[in-house]
Amino acid sequence: MKVVRPNNGAGGIDCDLTQTRYPQPDRILSVAPNSLLAASSSRVYRVSDGTPLATVPGPCPVQTFSRDSGTLYCADAGFLTSLDVRALK
Repeated sequence: MKVVRPNNGAGGIDCDLTQTRYPQPDRILSVAPNSLLAASSSRVYRVSDGTPLATVPGPCPVQTFSRDSGTLYCADAGFLTSLDVRALK
């Protein structure tokens, strides 16, 4: 599957989602808007190489990154928690 997402310049950025760069042990549930971080229900990873950078606080089956990609919000059983991910690189 090929996805073209807009960028700030002319045209778009092609993303080939059929190629695997590295094995991923967890199911990724969300990707930060800046495309630098991805999160599973238990960890935050660097997208470029799959390195785990942080552990998600508690179970995190429902999640989203903030618009500025600085916070991961997790919802479970009526509770909302957050993880500051601004320092992760």
